Amino acid sequence: MKKVSLLAASVAIALTGCGGSDSGSGSNGNVAPGGIIVTGFDGYFNQAVVFLDKDNNGKLDIGSDTIFGLTDKEGRRTIPAGTQGVLALQTLTPGGTVQTALTQYDADTYAGKYTIDMDHPTQAMAHEVVLRTLPGEKVISPLTDLVVVQAGANPTKEKIEEAKTEVNETLGITGNIAFTDVIAAKNHALHKTAQILTESKVNAGVNYTAENALKIAQEANKIVTAPENQDKLDQPNFKPTVEVTPSGDVQVTVNNKLIVNKSVADNIRAQLNTPSTSHSLDLTLDLAVGQDALFSDSDNNNIALDVQVIDPIDNQAVSGLIITANNGGSLTIKGELTPVRQSYILQITGTDIDAEAAVVGKVSTLFTLTVETPNSAPTIVPKIAEDLQAWIGSIELTQGVAVTNEQYRIDNLFADADGDELIIDASSTIKELELSVIAVGGTKELKIAGTPTNTYPAGETITISAFDGIERTSKSFVLKQVDAKPIASFEVNTNALANLQSEITSQLVDLKVNEPLPSVQISITLDDIFKAVNAHGPVEYFAGMKGENQDHNTSVAGIKVAVDNMGVLTISGTPLEASTNGEFYIAAGIYPDAEDGVISEMTRIALPEVKAADTPPPVSLGFTKQHFNNQQWVMGSFADRDGEIGYASLLNTNGTFEWCWGDQEREGYQVFKSNISDSNGAPDPINTLSALNKVSGYLESTNKDCWPVTLNNDGTLTAHHSDEGVDTNWNYEMLYQNSNNGHYQIIVKINNQELFWLDSASTPLDQTLAVNTQIAEGKVEYYMSVEGDGQHHPELDGPKLSYSYGKREYQANNQYQDNSILPEGFNTPGTWQSVKDMAGLERAELEEEREDQKTRVRYVHRDFGDFYIGITWSKEVNGYESPAQYSLFSHNQEAMDKLVKAMPLMTN
Repeated sequence: MKKVSLLAASVAIALTGCGGSDSGSGSNGNVAPGGIIVTGFDGYFNQAVVFLDKDNNGKLDIGSDTIFGLTDKEGRRTIPAGTQGVLALQTLTPGGTVQTALTQYDADTYAGKYTIDMDHPTQAMAHEVVLRTLPGEKVISPLTDLVVVQAGANPTKEKIEEAKTEVNETLGITGNIAFTDVIAAKNHALHKTAQILTESKVNAGVNYTAENALKIAQEANKIVTAPENQDKLDQPNFKPTVEVTPSGDVQVTVNNKLIVNKSVADNIRAQLNTPSTSHSLDLTLDLAVGQDALFSDSDNNNIALDVQVIDPIDNQAVSGLIITANNGGSLTIKGELTPVRQSYILQITGTDIDAEAAVVGKVSTLFTLTVETPNSAPTIVPKIAEDLQAWIGSIELTQGVAVTNEQYRIDNLFADADGDELIIDASSTIKELELSVIAVGGTKELKIAGTPTNTYPAGETITISAFDGIERTSKSFVLKQVDAKPIASFEVNTNALANLQSEITSQLVDLKVNEPLPSVQISITLDDIFKAVNAHGPVEYFAGMKGENQDHNTSVAGIKVAVDNMGVLTISGTPLEASTNGEFYIAAGIYPDAEDGVISEMTRIALPEVKAADTPPPVSLGFTKQHFNNQQWVMGSFADRDGEIGYASLLNTNGTFEWCWGDQEREGYQVFKSNISDSNGAPDPINTLSALNKVSGYLESTNKDCWPVTLNNDGTLTAHHSDEGVDTNWNYEMLYQNSNNGHYQIIVKINNQELFWLDSASTPLDQTLAVNTQIAEGKVEYYMSVEGDGQHHPELDGPKLSYSYGKREYQANNQYQDNSILPEGFNTPGTWQSVKDMAGLERAELEEEREDQKTRVRYVHRDFGDFYIGITWSKEVNGYESPAQYSLFSHNQEAMDKLVKAMPLMTN
C-alpha cells in the first residue's frame, strides 16, 4: 500500500485553496475554556500567525515572543483569557523568510503553511507583513496597526488616546470603529482602506513611520471617498498603493491585483489527482478553462510565469527539470524528480504589474504532485507515543534552572514496514532546550538539557521525526509550562551563627591596645551560616561594617576582618583603642551589584573587650600614621565668609603620605568640593550641602587634588605645595582631636593662621540638629569669631586672619547676654528664637539689641566633641544678608580659650 507521510499530508491540506483547518494550530495551542477570540484581516487572514509582541517592536521574535498559533479561514484564533500586552499578526508566504524560520522552529506545525487573504482565497499572500493592535483589543488589522504606529513604543494612556483621535480624524470615523470587524459590518470603505494600508505598508518597508503612515491613511481616505471609486470599493482586485516620497510628497499608483482563477486552479488539481507512475516526469497541464487563464490581471495581459517543483522535505526546488509555461496555454515539465519523494509541491508564480507597468509583487498558487513510490513511510507506535508523552509532560521546567538527567528511548516510537534504517532527530519550540539523539547499547535515546531563559505557558512542544530517505514522519509532544524563575533568598542558620560567635569570643581573650591579635582558627564558615534558597548564581560573602567602602573594617580601629570565596573568615590586626562593644557584620549575596541581585541581612558579630594598654603611650596632640588611613573624610574651612567644604582623604602609600581635598580643577565647577558662602541673594547653604552629599566615588577618583606631606616627630605636618613652578612649605598643626569608634574629628591650623575642621565619620554633609541640643535657658556658650583684613597676601594665599571669642548666656524668656572675652569691649543683650526654614529645618535666630543690631542666623550642624559646628550668617538692619560660613561653638571655656589663643588674635 502506498502511504503519504504526515508532512506531505499536511502540505496537501494546506494546498486545497481555502486552506487549513477552521481552528488553526501551533505552539501554545492548548487554550483553556474561557479563552478570547482574536480576529485578523484586511480580508480575513487564513493561516496567519497570532503572537504576543513582548517588546512591541513590530517583529515576530521566534523563541522569545509568545506564539499562539494560526488563524482559521475567518481570521480567528483563540488565545488564553487574561493575555496582556500587544497582540500582533504575522502573514506567511510560501518559502518566505519568516515561514522558513517557523518551519525550522516547529516543522510539525508550520511546514507547508502560508497565509491566504480570503479576499483572494485561491492564492497565497504575496508578502510577509506584521500588523499589531493595542493591549486588550480583539481585532488585528491595518486600521488597528495604524493606531499602534501613531502611539509609538511604550505609549502612555494619554498617547494612545491621542493616536486614536488622530486616526479617527484622518479616516473620518468616530469612537472605536477602527478596532471592530469592518468586514462583518460590510463597511466597504474601511475594508478598502485596510487593503490600501496593507499594500502601502509592504511597499514602504522601514519607511512606514508614524508620519508617513498618517499621510498614507489620509490619501487612502481620499481614494475611498472619491465618487469615481464608489463602484470599486467591493472589488477585491482594486488595490491602489500609496507611497510617500523622500521629499514628503504622496504618490498613488492604481493596481488591479493579479488573481488566480478558481476554475482553472480546480481543473489543475483534477489533472493532478492521478499520481504519476514514475519519477521520470513528462507532464503536461492545461493552464486555462475556456477563455479563463490561470492568472488574470486587468493591468497586464502578458503575465510571465515562474514554475518550481519543490521538495517538501528540505523545501528546495528540484533542479535539472525542463519547464515551459504559458498562462492561458499549457505547462510542461520534463526530467528526473530527485531526490525521490512520494509527493512534491508544484508552485506556479505570476508577476503582478500595476497600471504604470511597474512590478508590485508576485502571486503564487500551489498544488500537490504525487508519484507512485514503492515505499512505506515510518509510522507512529501509539503505546510508545503515550509513554513518551507521559515522560515529556512530566518534566519540570523553570526559568533559569538547568534541565538535567532527562533521557528516554525513542527509536521504538517508529515502525517502518520496509525495514529502512531511520534517521531520527528532535527539536523543540523552546529554543534554549538542547536536544540530542544518542546511541545507547543498540538503541537510540533522546537526551534533554539546556536552561530556559524565558517563561512559557503550557503547550510548547518537542517534535521527534523519523526519515527513511524518502518520507519523514513526525510526532509532537506537549511540554509543561516553564515557570518563572523562583525568587532567591537566604536563610540564616542560627546554630552555626551562635557557634561562630562562640569561637570568636573564646579565642580572642585578653585583648589590649597596641598588642597584636592572637592567631584565630575559625571552623564555622559563612557558607555554614547563610544558606542560599533558589540560588541563580555564585554566592559571594562580605565581612566589614555597614556603609560604603567598609569592607574589612570593624568598629575597633586596627582590627580587620576578611572572608574568602569559600566563606572562611579571618580576624587580624592590632587594636589601637580600648573598646567594650566592638563589632562587625557579615552577609552573603548573589550578584549583589546586579539589578536582580540578592543580599542577605547584615548579621552582627560582637568583638570581645579591648582593654587599655598596661603602660599607656605618651599622650600628645598631633598627627600619627594612624590618621593616614586611606579612608574618606570631609574637610571644611572656618574662614571669614569663605565656607569651603569638600571630600578629603589622608593617604598612606607604602609610607608616603599625601593630603587630598577636593578636585584638581581650581577654576570653575568641582565635583567633590563646594562653598556654602557662594550665593545669589539669600544664603542657601543646606541645598549646596545636599547636592555635594549626593556625590560618591571620591576614593576611586583619579582627579583628587593631593599634595605630599611630611609627618614630623612633634605630630605636625609639613605640606609641600607647588603652584605655577613655585614650591612652598606650609605647617599643619593639630589644635584639637576627638576620637570615637575609630573615627577622628580634628581642628587643624594651616599656614599659621587658617583654621579647618576634618571629620572621618560618615555624617551627612547637610545634617542639621535640633536647636535645643545646644541653645536653651540656663546654657552658656562660647563662640569663636574670625575676620579677614580684606587684602590679598601672596605668602598667605589670601587675607590676613585674626580670631576672637565671646560668651553668650541664655536667660529666661528667650533673652540672652553677649559679652566678648578675647579681646574685651563688645557686649549686647538680645532675644533669640527657634524658627523653621522653607524646608522645615530648624534654626536659631539671635537678634542683638545694641552694637550692630544684627540678627545672627545659625543652623546647629555637627557635634564635634568639646565643640559643635554651626552654619551661620547675619542679617543687617537694612535687609542685607552676609554669606554663610562655618562657625565654632563650645560649652567648655577652657577648650575654646586654648584653641583661640593658638591663633592670631584680634587687637580690638
